[in-house]
Amino acid sequence: MKHLRSIFILIQLCIFLQVLVGSDEEEYQQQRLFREANTAYAEAKDYETAIKIYNELLERRGPSVELYQNLGNSHYKLKNWGLSRLNVERALVLEPNHPDLLNNLGVLLAQIGIEPKTLSPVQKLLTKFHPNVWFFASWVTLSFPLFYLLLRILINFRSPPNQLEWKSHKGLVLAGIVFFVLLFTAARLSSTRQNAGIVIADEIPLKQSPFEKATDVYETYNGELLNILEEHDNYYFCSVPGLENQRGWIPSSSFTPILFE
Repeated sequence: MKHLRSIFILIQLCIFLQVLVGSDEEEYQQQRLFREANTAYAEAKDYETAIKIYNELLERRGPSVELYQNLGNSHYKLKNWGLSRLNVERALVLEPNHPDLLNNLGVLLAQIGIEPKTLSPVQKLLTKFHPNVWFFASWVTLSFPLFYLLLRILINFRSPPNQLEWKSHKGLVLAGIVFFVLLFTAARLSSTRQNAGIVIADEIPLKQSPFEKATDVYETYNGELLNILEEHDNYYFCSVPGLENQRGWIPSSSFTPILFE
């Protein structure tokens, strides 16, 4: 019995060491690939190779500000405006206030011919936190008045409150609900970038319906941001920011959502 226990412990130790060595090996390979991509970009000016390696690293590592930024720069060098903006916007989802990314986006928009918008104080506040933070804060805020109301109902079974106490209770609950609405609205507004996508092809029109031969309703341009309203088969139903009455369908082969999976 003791021998079996020792063998079992030895097997567990071997598995642990194998996982540890495998993890170190994967980290080493990723660092090697990252250096190769940077060399291809900075020294060889081989942007296509750099893009290929950065994409491989994305599959291994998952979403990364650094990788999306480098992909955006590489596509910019090849004048792939749509793919360049897509990766910059994806990086900004992860880090909304990154100064280099914001500068890169401004340069890219100027190259495309879009006047960068100046953010209002409210918009700057919304971008300081990830949308999930705003959503979490809104539901936490709502939980306080609901818990307080439930607590008061249980207490009131024994000693009903007078009119002044009822007013104070209602005021606290109402204030909590108002704060919830404000924070929830902030969460919805701050998630705009995640509910949008980028046109990655030239001269692709929005269609009246999700069919190739449907009537054109709006001519898009490479690098344009569109709000996603619906998805159907191989098409996205989108609206044009600032021109909400301009809506139509665009094929998924020419349009990619910013929100990464």
